[in-house]
Amino acid sequence: MFTLVVPGDALAADKPKGANTYLTFCGGCHGFDGEPIYIYAPSFYYGDRMQKSDAELLQSVLNGTKGMPHWEGKLPVEDLRNAIDYLRLMYKRYKKGEPSRQEEMPDVHYYFKPTGKENLDWVTE
Repeated sequence: MFTLVVPGDALAADKPKGANTYLTFCGGCHGFDGEPIYIYAPSFYYGDRMQKSDAELLQSVLNGTKGMPHWEGKLPVEDLRNAIDYLRLMYKRYKKGEPSRQEEMPDVHYYFKPTGKENLDWVTE
């Protein structure tokens, strides 16, 4: 088991809270603009899962779901809550006809292979 320690989103004053966490750790599967890269990930861009409460989404992130790993103990819960706020912001932007991601990409971001999937090649179409 490992713990990731990263600067919190509060240090990125020019970005909405949660942008740095989402773009660094979530966007590799869920899409940097909310349109998924991993074909089985929900599309936050089009509003998938947006009917769920913040508490329900947080539990999914903390515990993992199907191919998504659990994030409990890997990132601060406050950063995860902020990432949920950010994905909701991206959806609001999309609904207003704006680009969902208006922030610069962080210098480092990750792509993760879904858990429990052997011999799975990435499909990014």
